[in-house]
Amino acid sequence: MTLPDEADWENAKYGLDEKCAYDHFIAKTQSDAEEMFAEYELLYVEDLSWMPVKPFRYYLPALMSYLKSDKSQGDSNVASAFIGLISLKLGTQSHYLTELWHDIE
Repeated sequence: MTLPDEADWENAKYGLDEKCAYDHFIAKTQSDAEEMFAEYELLYVEDLSWMPVKPFRYYLPALMSYLKSDKSQGDSNVASAFIGLISLKLGTQSHYLTELWHDIE
């Protein structure tokens, strides 16, 4: 999967929450994002919920990688936030998850 570009962010710069997600993640690699989750996970997990589909699909694997790493050991808040994020997307934008579902299960 390629790094999301400006066009992939669609209109994300126009809403307050969407703009925060854009500002935090634009031009960040998955590796960068994984480090961001390690630093301040709850803020950045929330950002995922405001992303357009392509950036969401690019950055969700970075969150899952962080969750599987030793860095997240004992971090029940981010595990809970991940479950909440997936539940939200299943209820409102399930198409965001179709290409990633085999990795989420």
